[in-house]
Amino acid sequence: MRGAYRRGKFLFLIFLLIIMSLYLLLTVRRNVKLLDEREVPTERTTLGLFWKVIENEDFSVRFGKEYNVILPENDFRRHNLLVSDGRRILRLRYRLISKYQWRYRFLMGEEVFDNRHYPHSMFVYRIKKIYLHQYGD
Repeated sequence: MRGAYRRGKFLFLIFLLIIMSLYLLLTVRRNVKLLDEREVPTERTTLGLFWKVIENEDFSVRFGKEYNVILPENDFRRHNLLVSDGRRILRLRYRLISKYQWRYRFLMGEEVFDNRHYPHSMFVYRIKKIYLHQYGD
């Protein structure tokens, strides 16, 4: 009888450990490494309120036309581009659980912008092949 109790207690502890590990895996903030910052001039006045992930050449061309900016060359098989409208991004993070909190099924990025606004510049970074969306977008 005592052996069954100990075995049940052990299984419960293992189950609890698995649940806690999954919780941590899903909720811990993961940093996105921002590579090769480039300041790109634009004719339009930027607002400094948004950023976008560019994941292919077609979207890069459309984005460039829409925002009147020439984006740098990129190997989209290896990296995505992250374009910030008028502010440097100091840090970009995401949580795996954010993919399951929204009906669109993509990861939501949490940015920290620099305070300084550059009204005629966009900032472009290379990032790993991950697709993020800005909260509220």
